[in-house]
Amino acid sequence: MRVRALARDGPRQVGPFRLVGMLGGGGMGRVYPGRSAQGRTVAVKTAQARG
Repeated sequence: MRVRALARDGPRQVGPFRLVGMLGGGGMGRVYPGRSAQGRTVAVKTAQARG
C-alpha cells in the first residue's frame, strides 16, 4: 500500500501516536500510519464527524 504525505492542514498526532503519512480514506474516515512513543508502527483510523 502506498503512503501519501500528510496534508498541510491535517493532523500530526492522534492521541499518543505521531502520524507519518496517510494510507487512505473514504466515506467513514481516514487511515494513517503512525508511531508510538516507543517506536512501534501502528495504524490509526479516524472517523469522520457526522454532519
